[in-house]
Amino acid sequence: MLDFRHGMAARGDVDAPHRPNKQIRIRADLKDEERLEVIIHEITHAAIWDASEETVTEFSHDLARILYRHLGYREGKDGKEEEAT
Repeated sequence: MLDFRHGMAARGDVDAPHRPNKQIRIRADLKDEERLEVIIHEITHAAIWDASEETVTEFSHDLARILYRHLGYREGKDGKEEEAT
């Protein structure tokens, strides 16, 4: 489950793989490309728990940049994807 939370110090975090009903938490005040990057970062940790922080950081940064700047990904107000205008 993906949960956007207010008052988090970290930009995001994810539960360990052995935990039932894993959650990914994202700081609610993040916007635009940074928000996308943090979502990708935490999803990557959840999917590939043993990947190094350096690998996850580089991958999420690169993928967010491609999706946001080159493919025009934008999140709509209802949380759904919308194309850049």
